[in-house]
Amino acid sequence: DGMVYTFESEINTWSGVIEATDPCDQLKSQITNTNYQAKIVDLKGKTTLKKESGYMQKTDDSYHQLTNVGSDQLKFVIDATTVGFLHTHLDEYDTGTYDNEGNSIINQPIKMFSPADVKSFILLLINANKNNIPLSDVYGTMVSTKGVYQLRFEGSHADINLGINFDGLDEKYKKYFIKINNIEKAFSLFLKEQISIEGIKLFKINSNGTTEKKSLDINNKLESIPCQ
Repeated sequence: DGMVYTFESEINTWSGVIEATDPCDQLKSQITNTNYQAKIVDLKGKTTLKKESGYMQKTDDSYHQLTNVGSDQLKFVIDATTVGFLHTHLDEYDTGTYDNEGNSIINQPIKMFSPADVKSFILLLINANKNNIPLSDVYGTMVSTKGVYQLRFEGSHADINLGINFDGLDEKYKKYFIKINNIEKAFSLFLKEQISIEGIKLFKINSNGTTEKKSLDINNKLESIPCQ
């Protein structure tokens, strides 16, 4: 989705693709795509299940169902043409198991991107760079009864920190949501303090089709900036 520019001078000729990098533009285009919308509607109807559901998207605009390998785990195989993923985070549900005192164990999934989701998104960015897919095309979507959220990237490949240790991040992640009531703020702080990749941005896609970027100001106050 780039504009091709050619600059000529007496000394040399340069031509290259300048990519569209504004996630708001990418989101506007995506949410009017009937294929994408159909998948969102489908996933909205599956948040009450006991297993996550999801799709991956390829560069040819085709969608492929992800297989489930656990109640909160989907098998996501990235190939040279993968650009994004969409998946559910479930409502709380009775697991059908009991603790030592005979109480039902209720699973209460966090309705926001998990550390594993962030890792998948970063791997998609690395994969896109390797396969000449614009980084601005890459996305991850999470559908839950708390809302539809998306990760997009505004930076360059040089900004991507390859040294993040995802082992043990789950416990740190959960603490943000115990401490902070607002899931958007909790996740934004987790991103800032534990992932530290400046270009990764969180967006909320509202049911009326509007979108807004969620970001922290210098005092860690959550800001909602509507896409124009």
